Amino acid sequence: MDIFVKDVSHTFSQAGLQSEVLQELNCQFSDAEITALVGPSGSGKSTFLSLIGSLDRPTEGQITYGGQDRTLRNGRTGNCQNSGRRKSVLFFSSFICCRR
Repeated sequence: MDIFVKDVSHTFSQAGLQSEVLQELNCQFSDAEITALVGPSGSGKSTFLSLIGSLDRPTEGQITYGGQDRTLRNGRTGNCQNSGRRKSVLFFSSFICCRR
């Protein structure tokens, strides 16, 4: 099941202030690959994983799984059900602390 991310942007709004975390992101992931998402704290890694894991929806853009749109425009994210079979996308996040 390939995942395609097209022109995805995400903005958080709090107390009248808007913070754009992701800007027009484009990428794809193949089920035949292992992908690592790395970056500094606050760069949008967890936000991105929440979007492709259907825990949140992007402000703009489209995310598709196996050719089906999972970013519904009615304010909810799409579920991962297709033709009676359940498809899942799992993400693991871990922190490694090193002593000096």
